[in-house]
Amino acid sequence: ARKVISHSVNLLPMKYCFLVILLIFGMAVGCKSKATAGRTVTLQGQDENSPVIVEINGKPEYRAAFERFVKTRVSDLNQEQSQADSDHLRSAMLDEFVLRQLIVREAQQKNLTASDDEISKAVAEQHQQTSADGGAQDQSALAGAERAAEIASYLTSIKYYKSEVLKDVKVTPEEVQEFYKQNPSRY
Repeated sequence: ARKVISHSVNLLPMKYCFLVILLIFGMAVGCKSKATAGRTVTLQGQDENSPVIVEINGKPEYRAAFERFVKTRVSDLNQEQSQADSDHLRSAMLDEFVLRQLIVREAQQKNLTASDDEISKAVAEQHQQTSADGGAQDQSALAGAERAAEIASYLTSIKYYKSEVLKDVKVTPEEVQEFYKQNPSRY
């Protein structure tokens, strides 16, 4: 019988497992275009006007980029949430942001980035999904260059996981079925 290789997930702390799962089952991937690079540079210039919140491998990360990251993930936070809960959530999101930025940088070093077509398609899909959901999310969180930059980072991290983390992972339908049968309480 063939063994399921899951070493990449086991290396990450449990609080990052959700992020990994989202990244693994993410959107389609493609090649980087010059227009995408220009958009990223423009946003980086805007970000540099905000305070540095953390340095990752000697490169600053700015508050504006983190706030954009938070906005795209928590656009409908409960306003009655306690300050302690809000602080805890923002702390967890900062950890997730730093991890994502590390992944994006590694991907960029390997020339794995999202193309304008991929970004445009993802923006359109999210807009369509939000419209179908009755506009439950804040529409402003789904539009503009900031949203495109977040989608580009997301797609880039998906490419990295598919090409580097999962490149040697092979799972057959039979193995999936067997795992499902052995773990009914999870489903």
